[in-house]
Amino acid sequence: MGNITNNEMMDILHITQVLTHMQVGFWIIEIPNHGTPKMYGDTTIHTVLGVEANALEPEKLYEHWMKNIDPKYLEIVIQTVEALKQGKPSEVKYLWQHPQKGWLWVRCGGYLDETYTEGFRFKGWHYDVTNELELDSVDIEHNIADPKKLKLYAPYIIENIEELYEIDSVSLTVNTVFSKKNKYCEIGDGNNILFAIREQVHPDYIDLFNSMFKPAALQKIVNEKHTRQIECKIRTISGDYCWVDAKVLPVTIAGSVKLLLCIHDISDKKRVFDLTNEKNEILDAFYNVYSSIVEINLCTEQAYFLKSNINELDQKILSIEQLYHAIIERFNISKEKDAIKHFLDIDNLKLVVEKQDTYTFDFPAREGEKTFKWKCIETLCIPQNKDKIYLTFCDVDEKHLINSILKHFVFSDSDYLYYVDLKNNSFLNFCKNDENLLLPPQRGNDYVKTMTDYNKKYIVLDEQDKVIELMTPDYMAKRLQNEDSYKIEAGMIDDNGNYNRKQVTIQNYDRENQTLFMIRKDITKEYFRQKEQQQILTMAHKMANTDTLTNLYNRNGAYTEIEQRLLNIKDEMDAFIIIDLDNFKAVNDCLGHSQGDELLQKVAKTLEDNFRKTDIIARLGGDEFIIYMKDIKSRNAVVNAVEKLLHKLQLEYLWKNGSIQVSASVGIALVPFDGICFEDLYIKSDKALYRSKRQGKNGYSFFTASNEIQ
Repeated sequence: MGNITNNEMMDILHITQVLTHMQVGFWIIEIPNHGTPKMYGDTTIHTVLGVEANALEPEKLYEHWMKNIDPKYLEIVIQTVEALKQGKPSEVKYLWQHPQKGWLWVRCGGYLDETYTEGFRFKGWHYDVTNELELDSVDIEHNIADPKKLKLYAPYIIENIEELYEIDSVSLTVNTVFSKKNKYCEIGDGNNILFAIREQVHPDYIDLFNSMFKPAALQKIVNEKHTRQIECKIRTISGDYCWVDAKVLPVTIAGSVKLLLCIHDISDKKRVFDLTNEKNEILDAFYNVYSSIVEINLCTEQAYFLKSNINELDQKILSIEQLYHAIIERFNISKEKDAIKHFLDIDNLKLVVEKQDTYTFDFPAREGEKTFKWKCIETLCIPQNKDKIYLTFCDVDEKHLINSILKHFVFSDSDYLYYVDLKNNSFLNFCKNDENLLLPPQRGNDYVKTMTDYNKKYIVLDEQDKVIELMTPDYMAKRLQNEDSYKIEAGMIDDNGNYNRKQVTIQNYDRENQTLFMIRKDITKEYFRQKEQQQILTMAHKMANTDTLTNLYNRNGAYTEIEQRLLNIKDEMDAFIIIDLDNFKAVNDCLGHSQGDELLQKVAKTLEDNFRKTDIIARLGGDEFIIYMKDIKSRNAVVNAVEKLLHKLQLEYLWKNGSIQVSASVGIALVPFDGICFEDLYIKSDKALYRSKRQGKNGYSFFTASNEIQ
């Protein structure tokens, strides 16, 4: 083989040709201070974005790029743009919808062009990386025999299937794409599908299965793009048979037609359908009474909607967890969430079946935008079958409603329940009078006066006006037009001077007629528990962020506070100052650590006295301190503060026949010129500090580019 000439090598390595071949497009984006963002690109970027070169104005090209970003990734892209604005070269990977190719994975990177002064200008590249993405080979549920083919066929898998096989449309040889672990018997790859499946399909269904691969059926599948589907039984690794849905559909890959065989378990569906057919007469009777009927299998812990007035749930199998969320979402439930979760607990349902009890649960619900209604869930048990329990759903009549309200609120943990008629300014108490509860009168025809007098007598002074306002008829009627309920919390002082915390729930009963319920419960214990917990958390946070010797911020506290400031800084200039004590080691060695600790405390006090309350002051460790000065007007402001500080930190300690002279060396970095993150500012101010040390100590230095070299 001959040698490659230098000209040939240069031709191979020509960077423009290489990048064009790789479909790497280059762009420039301008975001002016005033005006519309613009995007410019080379010929390749127009190809990559699926538009004709120069077909779109820069403003339209930018709009085309932005609107085709997958909304789930838009925030990530915006965050990357913000990083570019701060001068940080960045890149991001996201989904982008190509006009012709559909959804693609692309990688974009860029940097800030600091020569542009009318806003922000970024320069970067855009690269299609869809074909570079690999499937995650770790799958705890399936044996993925061929990840690449699984990825290739993924668009055709439109439902939750357990096994997927590729079959050659001519030879009918089979290859496994993936299969459910520890469930079905393996099908031998490379064999004819009719022979490979023979040992797996139940004898009663072999002919039915083979019918899908007869010449006439295959011709229809391939030529007419027809999907063939059957239900049959196949063997599991335990030796039993289970019902499956077997579906054959054609796909064209690289000009060659392949068949996909999808296997999907429908055992539960068949079992429920059989049960439904056996119990049609019973169900017909149920259907006339109940809006929904759910069968729960206590062994499999699955729920099946035998009947539902919700189309998407009718004859659908759910897990207990999914049933819980379906009820919560369907009826817009918030307050009763925990109670319903307990009601549906599998152990609780098993106990109901064991005792053969009938258990009912009533809850307030709302269907869509309709007004509040009460619903009832009731259990039905079959004595001969303790593996199942049935739940029925129905609306609650008014008599049942009153009993349910009393049971839920009055006879549980509430102080009182009042029915208030806002139109007639009247009220009625549903609970017994109890002097210990400080209840308002049981009934009355002047709600406003009674409520106002009661709150002025018992509510703590600083909360009286707020509570009265939130309980006025006008306020309640207006708020309950848009909400079903709201809560009020307030402190009360009883006749013996004891403090109690109460929570009142104002809840709609009949929005049209402006009637409502007021339910009060005592939350004193929870209130004090939360206050105590908050104090503990506050103390723990302070200890974690405070230097115990000086009570200044420690490194962690300083880092958190400074980073938070840097995230929110706009056009201000700040200063990051490091202070290191000169001859501190001599004080420790000669006079002892207690004297050294006293010196550090004195320095801390001097720093607090010398700087503003808004500045961040910290001891990082040893004799190293930092001050972060916020919003300095000029460089001279830092100089003045530091010079005063250096004078105050010139201390003398007598020792033997001489003395130890203590002073400080200071390094300063300015924000944003020297950095916009804690680590950059620390490193640069530290370099400036050591410049001060080399120049004879007891002085200060600002960070400059020469510090980097030294």
